Amino acid sequence: MIRSAIVTWGLGAAVGMISAAVAPYPLPDPSLRSPIYTITLEQAGQTMACPVLFTRAQQIATNPHHDTSWAAFAFTDSVTLNLTAAHGPITSARVLPSSRAITPVLQPDGSLSFTLDRPGQFAIEINGRMDEHPLLVFADPPETDLPDRQDPKVRWFGPGVYNLGNEPLPIAAGETLYLAPGALVYGRFKGIDASDVRLTGRGILAGTPYPPNPPNTYTAPHLFELRGESHRFQADGVTFLNSPHYNLLVRGRDAHVQNVKMIAWWFSTDGLGVGANSIVEDSFFKVSDDTFKLYYDNMIVRRNVVWQMDNGMVFQLSWNLNTNASGIRVTDIDVIRVEHYREANNRAVFGSLHGGSADLSDYLFEDIRIEGPIWRLVKLTALQTSWSRSPTSGTLSDLRFRNITVTGPVRQPSEIKSLEDTGRFEDITFENLTVDGQLITDPRPADFDIDPHSTSNIRFLP
Repeated sequence: MIRSAIVTWGLGAAVGMISAAVAPYPLPDPSLRSPIYTITLEQAGQTMACPVLFTRAQQIATNPHHDTSWAAFAFTDSVTLNLTAAHGPITSARVLPSSRAITPVLQPDGSLSFTLDRPGQFAIEINGRMDEHPLLVFADPPETDLPDRQDPKVRWFGPGVYNLGNEPLPIAAGETLYLAPGALVYGRFKGIDASDVRLTGRGILAGTPYPPNPPNTYTAPHLFELRGESHRFQADGVTFLNSPHYNLLVRGRDAHVQNVKMIAWWFSTDGLGVGANSIVEDSFFKVSDDTFKLYYDNMIVRRNVVWQMDNGMVFQLSWNLNTNASGIRVTDIDVIRVEHYREANNRAVFGSLHGGSADLSDYLFEDIRIEGPIWRLVKLTALQTSWSRSPTSGTLSDLRFRNITVTGPVRQPSEIKSLEDTGRFEDITFENLTVDGQLITDPRPADFDIDPHSTSNIRFLP
């Protein structure tokens, strides 16, 4: 059922998860059912169907795969997932991230099963291919802290399909948007000076109907945006799908983003940007521009899973920044795939295009696991572009990369250099960096291009 842009909220009693230790989320619309995969969930001798959803790529000229399927459910205890594929028997499989050490079991009938004992986000590599009909699994903890549906500041989207129109809907301070399991909301939201906003639930916020940015512009509205003094934003559980621009952009301080999922295809579909003192944790990102914008003081990014598509960087330290930042902590991250395959100034796992005057310092990247092969590991550069707002580039200093593992080859040299007369990179330490099984204690085996004129004190430690 398609509902109009006039949404009624604040009426009726809260509807929680079904009373079970396993709760598959309802399929919002039969047209979203995956033609590729069928999944059932088994627990304590009981078996139930789990809908598998499907979206087609929005930038097929460059993307190495043209669709993505995913299943989503909540559970406690443990659950066994049984999977069949329409395109033939499953003869080999991996469950990523590898750090979860989940062993799939191949069945004689060509199906696959594996057991989960705690929540997480996963990608299933089938028959040695991640680029042919990708499959994701979002296994959530049960919902807690449901908003009060009778509260006039709660917009409640129950199961079903909603079309909110072409213009972003305004958000006011203190409002909560709740997207229930089985809700599919085609719409965009925007708030200005809107603090204490919540976006929660297990539904889907989709930008599928909206065009992307025109060439060489950045004018398309973001899927969800809070500008100005918009502090203490919270997001929990929602899936962002097919955004035309940023998935989530919050300009205020003290945001807390957890257990969100993002699938987006365009060159300008960044994952998220949040302000100082913000936390991003336990989430999944499959986007085609920068996943994390690490631009503001005291950001914490931890326990996330990333599938980086063919544009942008996983960890973007600067893109023409003119405001100083420090105290950023990025820990316990699984980068399960990087799809860069051609040269550009933003193709690396860690990087900057520092065409601004800011002095950026005290970044810690620790316990980062990267499934290879990858195009490039590091590209820390300073370069003036048409987007620069300063005639000089500043400094990046006190960067620590500790316990970084790449489980395959790196195809292109890493770079640490300024491409301008200004711009400096100082006091950068790589400690326990392992690439394709080799511990790196010298830049040469890892193929690092380090400019002696614009850098100082670059160290590789065991």
